[in-house]
Amino acid sequence: MHLLPSPPPLVLLLLASTISIFASPIADPFQRDPNEQTIVELFNGYHYDGHRTMFHHKRWSDSGCQNLAAPDQKTTKSFRVTNGCCEFYFERDCLKWSYMWTAYNRKDGELEGRHRNQVTSYWCNGRTCTE
Repeated sequence: MHLLPSPPPLVLLLLASTISIFASPIADPFQRDPNEQTIVELFNGYHYDGHRTMFHHKRWSDSGCQNLAAPDQKTTKSFRVTNGCCEFYFERDCLKWSYMWTAYNRKDGELEGRHRNQVTSYWCNGRTCTE
């Protein structure tokens, strides 16, 4: 039986320090940042041009129904939803029968047909929005 010589103490020290580097705690990728924001941008021009109405909501909280101010109602030609999920409605108070579409981290530079100039209310991170 052949025995291998034991490694010198310096090699053992290097191995021990390498293991401790790799054993350091790793951040949980599923941990939610409570300060993250969902951003909703509505534009009265095509391709994110013209007057912009912007809203911020906590990403992990239900925003509840948000009614647009009178001057901004039924003027949306393009939109952008960042870091969240929002539903859009053509009547105030997010009436279920007036639902138009859901956007999860999505944008559209040119709303067409029945969606153009129709947004009156929206609801983010709640109801049927799923991630």
